[in-house]
Amino acid sequence: MKKALIWGAGLALLVVACSKGSNSPDGVMQDMLAMMNDMTATLATIKDEASAKAAIPKLEDLAKKGEELKKRAEELKTKVSKEDEEALKKKYEPQIKEATEKLMKETFRVATVPGAAEAMKAMQPKKG
Repeated sequence: MKKALIWGAGLALLVVACSKGSNSPDGVMQDMLAMMNDMTATLATIKDEASAKAAIPKLEDLAKKGEELKKRAEELKTKVSKEDEEALKKKYEPQIKEATEKLMKETFRVATVPGAAEAMKAMQPKKG
């Protein structure tokens, strides 16, 4: 169950990952991991309201780039065989698990920082 949850969270974060330009399945997964690490590093800078406000532009940029990656992933989804999907899962699962755990830990920590609500909102993709 935990393994499925972590893999699911990793795939969900694929939706908000940044774009580096490679349209291969490996490229998308690598970009997802880079996005998760960038998001975690940015969240780690948030210590108070002032640092939360300073992080907002970077978080908004990451969310925007994530929308671009979402489009890339959707284009690839129909082109990846079940076997290739399983191979990707096997290859990236340990990295996704580690990155997801770090990101979730940082997200939960930032959620307790006074004045960080706007920074948390900045992580969400823009609607419309």
